[in-house]
Amino acid sequence: MENEMTTEKKVNDPELEQYDKLMAMPMVDIYKSLANIEGWKYREEGGQVYLVELGKADCLFDPMQDGNQLVALIEKHDIIRVYEDYDMIGWGYRVKGGRTPIMMTELQDFCGNGEPDITMSEAICRIIVFNKDPLFDVDPKDNQGDE
Repeated sequence: MENEMTTEKKVNDPELEQYDKLMAMPMVDIYKSLANIEGWKYREEGGQVYLVELGKADCLFDPMQDGNQLVALIEKHDIIRVYEDYDMIGWGYRVKGGRTPIMMTELQDFCGNGEPDITMSEAICRIIVFNKDPLFDVDPKDNQGDE
């Protein structure tokens, strides 16, 4: 007999399944996805992504460490920062007019180690990928449930 207090994610919720897939992606794959979204040519070397331009030296693409790269992404993709005080969730990010209402929060501590599980820059990078990468498209008919 199953415990009535057990809650499980519904298999028919494709948006949450896509979110889980996003959160499992390593940052190097997030950076490659961002480069693809921007239409940039890149190469991966040693777990890092370098932008490639003809006639110029390759440029390390690391918006988690390079504030200029991060700010350019924030401005281009119209990122909205919202504070959620319910249950002290903290700051979260969404893409204005994005395809999903899911907010990527920055100050989670679900691991219980006193450190945020997701930094501001990581939350911003991941929410852009979640909203703009075709890999995370959800067919609207999939959201109808079992009705």
